[in-house]
Amino acid sequence: MADSFPLLPVSQEQLKELVGAMLVYKQYRFLKTQPTEERWQTLLILECLIPKLYCGVGIQEGAKPLWLTVDDVRVMKIGLATLLDQLNKKPRSPTIEAEMQRLKKLKTAIEQTFKTTQD
Repeated sequence: MADSFPLLPVSQEQLKELVGAMLVYKQYRFLKTQPTEERWQTLLILECLIPKLYCGVGIQEGAKPLWLTVDDVRVMKIGLATLLDQLNKKPRSPTIEAEMQRLKKLKTAIEQTFKTTQD
């Protein structure tokens, strides 16, 4: 049964970066967006998603499956796209460029792994 679920092909370092990105996105949604039903749903999903992702950090032997919902995947895709958009608005620097490259790699891995989920 577990073979039918796609595995997210990310390294431990990338998983840590994904956790960090989702924490930043959660803060952004809370502080910078208008209070709407959609915002509250996103914040609730993030509240559950971040610990799920964090559970995979530090696992050395074998891959620990992360049971992600369609909403989890949708929020990760939107969150990474939003963070990339926000970084794109900042003045270019080597640090910004490096962060954008890391986020783009994560976004690509998620999009390729979960092609069948609805956006």
